[in-house]
Amino acid sequence: MVTFGEVLALPRTSLHVDRGSSIAIMGPSGSGKSTLLACIQGLEKPTSGTVQVLGQDQRSASARARSDLRRRRMGLIQQSPNLLEEFSTSENVAFPLLFDGMKRPHALKLAVEALRGVGMAHRTDADIRSLSGGEAQRVAVARALVRPDVSLIVADEPTASLDVENARRVTELLLSEADRHSATVLLATHDPAVAALCDRTYHLTREHDAA
Repeated sequence: MVTFGEVLALPRTSLHVDRGSSIAIMGPSGSGKSTLLACIQGLEKPTSGTVQVLGQDQRSASARARSDLRRRRMGLIQQSPNLLEEFSTSENVAFPLLFDGMKRPHALKLAVEALRGVGMAHRTDADIRSLSGGEAQRVAVARALVRPDVSLIVADEPTASLDVENARRVTELLLSEADRHSATVLLATHDPAVAALCDRTYHLTREHDAA
């Protein structure tokens, strides 16, 4: 449960996710989907209860430990791809690796491999401004999965700005690439068609636990 003063941001919720599975989290606006994902990433601490992620208790862990887990073993995909226009496609994908001090040639090699996995091998040096919405979100998927040791993908409404066909394609690519990496996927969505592509669906409401 998460509260901010007298505001209930996330009701009491019970969620167990098997490693390597894909879980869609659905619920109306304000039901706590984004807050739940923030707790899992260690960006928010629950007011009560525990959040065990990849063997770490996110409620009791230090800010440094939560940051390290998020940076090294998690990939984040949001509604907006948040790509940097001053960098090429491959440089955007490599950015998390470069930020951590990986040598540029190795980081770019991994980025190209990740882009190949999402069908963007032909756009590795593309100008970000030339990408369509679906292509930009594929780049975001590649960036989330570029780390060799990524274990958990947290996707918060990753297809909300895409049309139906691109939403399906991006979701299928995300799930297939996550499966290839043996990574778990937690995906918040309002789209039943996107949720149907995942292994299981949890529904959040204001009155009940996830089920």
